[in-house]
Amino acid sequence: MTRGRNVRREIIIAATALMTVLPMATQSAAAQAASPQIVNLSCNGTKTWQVDKPPGNGTDSDKRGIIINLTDGTVAGGFGFVAHITGGTNDTIIEFSGTGLISLYGEPAGTMSVWGGIDLVNRAGTVFTTSELGTDPKTKLTVNDAYNYTCKVTNRQF
Repeated sequence: MTRGRNVRREIIIAATALMTVLPMATQSAAAQAASPQIVNLSCNGTKTWQVDKPPGNGTDSDKRGIIINLTDGTVAGGFGFVAHITGGTNDTIIEFSGTGLISLYGEPAGTMSVWGGIDLVNRAGTVFTTSELGTDPKTKLTVNDAYNYTCKVTNRQF
């Protein structure tokens, strides 16, 4: 009979402990899910561009802030619109792409497509853009840009 009481007592203790811990774990998971997971990057690198009309091709240095929002599945990097994460959503690689409108002086001027990837471990990224400016075939410009970056994480909100 003593052994039966001890087993019952251990079950009651275990059940009480579980009932105490379970609500705390649920609240912690809910709080974590509600908080955005954001990585801010400060990136330095080069921009190589090709234009299908004069002035032609060139290379410039480029500095850009890139914001990766894992909660929303988006990447913002000064393109004038937000790209969507398309793959690699882990702690190593983020892949993204998107298309948006370009405006000059507040007027619609064309479209831009952006795609690329950022390696968060090696802190390097490559971003490609294609911009089409204008609609008249005689004056329309197509600009292809390739950005190669080395980035540092300025904050990580998890």
